Amino acid sequence: MIVLSLALALALTLALTAGVAVVLLLRSRTRALAREQAARRDLVSSEQRLGALVQHATDVLAIVDRAGRFTFVSPSVERLFGIAAADLIGANALDGVAVDGAHELERLRTGLPPYACAEREVVIRRSTGEVRRMVVTVTNRIEDPAVQGFVVNAHDVTDRRAFEELLSHQATHDDLTGLPNRSRLPDVFHDALRATSQGGKPVAVLFVDLDHFKQVNDDLGHEAGDEVLRLVARRLGAAVRDGDTALRVGGDEFVVVCPAADELVARQLADRLASIVRQPYALAGTTATIGASVGIAVARDQAQLDTVLREADRAMYRHKARPGARARRREPAA
Repeated sequence: MIVLSLALALALTLALTAGVAVVLLLRSRTRALAREQAARRDLVSSEQRLGALVQHATDVLAIVDRAGRFTFVSPSVERLFGIAAADLIGANALDGVAVDGAHELERLRTGLPPYACAEREVVIRRSTGEVRRMVVTVTNRIEDPAVQGFVVNAHDVTDRRAFEELLSHQATHDDLTGLPNRSRLPDVFHDALRATSQGGKPVAVLFVDLDHFKQVNDDLGHEAGDEVLRLVARRLGAAVRDGDTALRVGGDEFVVVCPAADELVARQLADRLASIVRQPYALAGTTATIGASVGIAVARDQAQLDTVLREADRAMYRHKARPGARARRREPAA
């Protein structure tokens, strides 16, 4: 009896142990299955999120194969360029890119090492003919089995560049006349020096000061004075030679920078400017007449702008004090 009881007890113990093991195994498998299902749901959710991002992205996402043809293009391409994504599959990725940009992107595609990334700004023409500026980022994923191509992200910067250009223009141009302002004068002058130094020709700087302009403001008002300034700027721009630059540097003061202009050329241009400024200005219900005093300075090689301007300004004042003469300094000190 004792032996039988022990055997029964052992059998019950083994059965209980086996049952516990089965329960634990089932629980473990259940938890593993739950984790697998959760991972699948997360994967599906991630794929859905990724798909939604690609679907609604403002940038154009694309994959380009070794031959330079699209194998994938995001739907955003239609909003930006008016072309359906499906119509681009198999098409040359450089079609529609301006020549310089196309050459640059082609060099990038053929020379970019595996997994390396590079960025370029290019001009792309829409199907409507509109030109857009795009910053294109290219990543070489040719050796990635999941991609097997170049991943391209194209971001439209047209509006941003236009705004930057507007700010730059406003900073360097006169609001009233549209002419370059004093801040542009150093660049204009030194560019003229560099352009003419190799040929050994000088640069002439003409300082133009309007005579009797204050009387226009006093008699006819500042609106009339502003209109006269606009008309003077227009006349100066039309009278100078190709390559010359007229700038407004003060209230009624203008400077004209003339590359490759010797004394004779400068004197002839000064006479023409003075003559055209003296012509009457038709204003609302009346006319106004002013004059111009023009001083000339001729600069060579490494002449300093401040010195040249000072000599031209002095020449202008000598002319103003003695109308009919046009004083100038031939070679301002460097």
